[in-house]
Amino acid sequence: MGEQMEVPGLRGRVAVITAAGQNIGRAVALAFARAGAHIVITGGSDLAKIEAVADEARSLGVEAMASICDGTDETAMNALIERAIAELGGVDIAVSCVGIRPHQPIAEITLQDWQKVMKTNLGSAFILTQAVLPHMRRRKYGRLLYMAGTDALFPLANRAHVVAAKHGMHGLAKAVALECGPDGVTANSIAPGWLDTDRNAAWYPDLAATYEHVRATVPLRTLGTAEDVANACLYLASDMGKFVTGHLLHVNGGEFMV
Repeated sequence: MGEQMEVPGLRGRVAVITAAGQNIGRAVALAFARAGAHIVITGGSDLAKIEAVADEARSLGVEAMASICDGTDETAMNALIERAIAELGGVDIAVSCVGIRPHQPIAEITLQDWQKVMKTNLGSAFILTQAVLPHMRRRKYGRLLYMAGTDALFPLANRAHVVAAKHGMHGLAKAVALECGPDGVTANSIAPGWLDTDRNAAWYPDLAATYEHVRATVPLRTLGTAEDVANACLYLASDMGKFVTGHLLHVNGGEFMV
């Protein structure tokens, strides 16, 4: 886990990863660090968590910036990106990992509930995109990645707002891919399946039973890990994935096949 690795085109790049204090965001940040990329990581409230991730990245020989930044705050995100450009020389890769997944029947979702999920999941992806795109387009290089989730193609019950936001995130990826491809910018989304990660129990009723069902029915007969998703991000952000854009990459052990 702590060893550096060679991934074509990533050494010396600068990657911004939001919600990087735990789970997928943390794994993505450390994967980029092991590949020799400098990282800029954010979290919503727990500075100690993201500082710990930054310290681990620095131990791998790369530079790391850690900052509390609300992904839905346009002013704060723009300031963070400007700081990253000033201190690290640019931003080459941006990975949007911010997301909430409340469990609510559609009849019980209030407009406030709906707007909160849209603002948090889709809004934060849009704000990050707008913050980094001008710089990427000027440099004729950029990699944008959105953690859209399985919901982007396969709806889950009692999550209408989450499903709509995740569909929107993949739609955003396709729109950016089309509009910004001539400027050397690719945009893709990733749909993780069931992973062995820390979860908010309120959002996942009967989680133990769900895990048991997944292990019994998914073709690979196991849960995935955050590192599996991080490896997909490395591929899409590296030279290996330079001709892939507007794509939704499923990392789900065969649960859904498209």
